[in-house]
Amino acid sequence: MARKKGRKRHSSERWPGGKLKPRPKPAPVPPHRRGYGSDPRAATQHGRYFLDGLINGQEWAVGEIHLVARMKYRAAMAAPGALRSRFERPIPRAPHDADDDADIIRRYEYTRKALGKLVTYVDCVLYQDSCTTNVAGYRAGLKVLRRVYGV
Repeated sequence: MARKKGRKRHSSERWPGGKLKPRPKPAPVPPHRRGYGSDPRAATQHGRYFLDGLINGQEWAVGEIHLVARMKYRAAMAAPGALRSRFERPIPRAPHDADDDADIIRRYEYTRKALGKLVTYVDCVLYQDSCTTNVAGYRAGLKVLRRVYGV
């Protein structure tokens, strides 16, 4: 006999006893990924600045170059965790690399000295991965890095 009164049944799947099966909930989106999709650059503040259009492609590239230079510096100084990075990629240094540790240390310290007071903004975004309200200071630091690295 067909039902004539009452509301319609839900059209989702049911258990053999007649109860509705729970619908799977979608995985929560981490806050740093909202609006960026699955772009891996959204994992860092530096990448989010690029995706938001606050820095251009050359500035993003020089920031990545500076991160690699810092990893090499930390490896040369034998700092704890120097051979790991937050990006889980190895330090790009071949066994036949002519750069010795003293040269790597000298070049990185020169770069830090060239940044001057802007080193605070660059460190805050690149190394501590925190948002700075002074994006102009960060962009000025990236401009200095572009001049130093010749990008």
